[in-house]
Amino acid sequence: MEDENGSQVVDSKYLDHIFNHILEPPPIVYAQYDQLWTAKIISGSLSVCVLMLLLFSGLLRSQKATGKRRRFHYKMAFIFFGLIAAHVIL
Repeated sequence: MEDENGSQVVDSKYLDHIFNHILEPPPIVYAQYDQLWTAKIISGSLSVCVLMLLLFSGLLRSQKATGKRRRFHYKMAFIFFGLIAAHVIL
């Protein structure tokens, strides 16, 4: 198609068709998207819970640093790091 100036004009129906197929993911993505979203929510929630434990253990450790509190804080830090890494990867 051409307009009155002689330049080419693309039909909007054609553009809608192209954008719908480009922007719409295939059905297989829909099937796995819910599972991925659930895993992401669970890993994020666990990360927040472990962060609260980590901050609380750091507070207790700053008041009185016993060996047990140090080890617990150390383990919580690594668990938190692992959960955050899993959350980012998912």
